Amino acid sequence: MRNEQIFEEVKEILINALGNKIDEIISEATLIDDLGAESIDLLDLRFRLEKKFNVQITTNELLPQKESDFTVDYLIKFISRKISPEEGIKVNSYSGGGVMSLQAEPHLSVGIILPGEYRFTTEMIEHIKITSGSVNVWYEEFPEKGGNTKSLDNHFTINQGKSFRIRCAKPASYICRYGKSKD
Repeated sequence: MRNEQIFEEVKEILINALGNKIDEIISEATLIDDLGAESIDLLDLRFRLEKKFNVQITTNELLPQKESDFTVDYLIKFISRKISPEEGIKVNSYSGGGVMSLQAEPHLSVGIILPGEYRFTTEMIEHIKITSGSVNVWYEEFPEKGGNTKSLDNHFTINQGKSFRIRCAKPASYICRYGKSKD
């Protein structure tokens, strides 16, 4: 989908969500100052964008650093990046480079785990499958109390906000689906 098409879709969403007139919605218009969006409107806008473009958006992800940067053009570019992952692969590195991943499409990454032990806390639900190599995984049921772990196999799900540890002696690869129910 091209930016011109996204602009037309976003314009329709803004008209319905904020009640603006079509000629008020220009690419330079700021959502808050120029179009009058309030915090509740931003939540509604987020849900409408998710539904229209079939993406998942967190509130923190949607909002730019500065309120003055939150323009219609910013929104168009944001949606374009969300729905066109082929335009770029996101590279992630965790634990000082011990765990690395590539995100080529929304809610899916592939990666490698180098020898070592690593601890993670999930921001959203994660479905992880170890595709090569061998790892030991512990789900920390009560990390705030420092205890109770249980060993998991090479295909596991970690719920949002939960912690787990993973250890391997040799490099291992994985696929991670996150942020939604397992397909």
